[in-house]
Amino acid sequence: MAKHLDAIYLEDILSKTQNTRTLTKKNRFSRWKTSQDLYQLTNIEIIKNKKILLVDDVITTGATIEACATALKKAKNVTVYVATMAFVP
Repeated sequence: MAKHLDAIYLEDILSKTQNTRTLTKKNRFSRWKTSQDLYQLTNIEIIKNKKILLVDDVITTGATIEACATALKKAKNVTVYVATMAFVP
């Protein structure tokens, strides 16, 4: 996707702080509570003043995407866009 958008792809900006079991069987509040502070920035300087496209394969309740976006927004002057994509044969 980054190649087609002529964008830089970085996969190691967010780090998961703990291992969690699947959230698919939890309700929205439980997913949100489990996801809070679950991700941290590995290099805050590299994303300062950037526009970021955060892509996930599935967005069910939005708890994971929200947790990732919240962590990314800790960098100065960051704009976060969200996309989801799925392929069903």
